[in-house]
Amino acid sequence: MGWRLRKQILIALLFFIILLIPAYLIYLKFKPVYSCYNNKQDYNEEGVDCGGPCVPCEVYKLQELKVKQPQIVIYPDQTMDVVVSITNPNEEYGLKNFKYEIFFYGENNKIAKISGESFIFPLEEKYLIEQNISVPSFAIKKSEAKITPPNKEDWIKTQQRKPNIELLNYTLDENYFSAKILNKDYRNYDELKLYFLLYDEFDTLIGTLKTEIYDLKAQEQKEIKIFSLPYLLSEVKNVIIYPEYKIEE
Repeated sequence: MGWRLRKQILIALLFFIILLIPAYLIYLKFKPVYSCYNNKQDYNEEGVDCGGPCVPCEVYKLQELKVKQPQIVIYPDQTMDVVVSITNPNEEYGLKNFKYEIFFYGENNKIAKISGESFIFPLEEKYLIEQNISVPSFAIKKSEAKITPPNKEDWIKTQQRKPNIELLNYTLDENYFSAKILNKDYRNYDELKLYFLLYDEFDTLIGTLKTEIYDLKAQEQKEIKIFSLPYLLSEVKNVIIYPEYKIEE
């Protein structure tokens, strides 16, 4: 290839690039951009702002989480544990993340609160458990828990369920709490949080315990011991076990 031909090709290439740049800029300015928040059904959406590139339309029909009144136990050292029961009535969808606030009200419009984040499986009754919280400087007259409306994108369709862990038996004395548990699932758990809710004869919460176990095999029984016990003001008559495991996307 001669020098003259190479020069002609180079000039043609530069001319093509010069024409291409403004054409590309015009394309960027006017190209269609789909939006899942424009209150229109467009760009392959199955409904208004749902389906296609957006969240599934069935997410808009999901029921809200149901929240119960907080249970509070106050210890002599002026710390407290708070337990809130939350139920997800949806059969196929869980929430990979939601935010919550727990409010404590006293006289003369005094308010204190704690907040956090969690997740929940389909059809799960979940316990939000806050331990070793400082008691407010005022007497608590009322409390309530509120869930921040979750983002539609945080709903996740999943077949995963809360671990099915059974409390076979337990013993409790002034030094430690011991229990035997059974993993009734046909799957292993690499890491599992276990909470124990302690109730008296009147079904009043009097304490909570927490531990973590590792490498729990399917159908395995395991003995556990917890040595750090709260100060219990009455005798334990019932124990509820609550296992917590990460939600898998």
